[in-house]
Amino acid sequence: MSRRVCLVVVALSLVFSSRVWAAVTSVSFTGMLSNGPTPVACSTSLSDYDHYCPSGNCECEKFTGVLNGSLVGKDQNAHLAVTIDLGATTTGSETVGCVPFFGVMNFSTTREMETDDITGTICSSFSTPSKDTVSGGLGIESSTRGEDGGWGTVSGTVNQMNTPESLKISSKVHIPNP
Repeated sequence: MSRRVCLVVVALSLVFSSRVWAAVTSVSFTGMLSNGPTPVACSTSLSDYDHYCPSGNCECEKFTGVLNGSLVGKDQNAHLAVTIDLGATTTGSETVGCVPFFGVMNFSTTREMETDDITGTICSSFSTPSKDTVSGGLGIESSTRGEDGGWGTVSGTVNQMNTPESLKISSKVHIPNP
């Protein structure tokens, strides 16, 4: 009897999981600071995710670069605007510890036009002081392929020694079934 129950649970789990996510894909972005830092949130519109700055002590950094993903293709001119909440740093210092960020990425390829909301932390690195780590998550806000509601994880680095500053992030994205 217990084998049948386990078999039914496993079968239902497989059916449910295959209906929820059509694919899991990887996307990477490599960009250079194109504007900033400026001492404000990146957006003035309350509906934009890069407007969010709980402490009120914010800095906007805008990056332009190359986005590449197996499902979405390649954009040589992708944009990522990041509002960094300097008032919420873990140590009270902008250069040591971690700070939260809220960002919006826009890209357009021959396969997809997409806007993603990204959030996470930028933390100072223990091994390389000028190369901070980035970790967080993203949600697909809008997509011409109908992938709204997809979500994923983000990881990467910010290199402050480059002039201009550079950012590299990669993500694993769960794409919902249409």
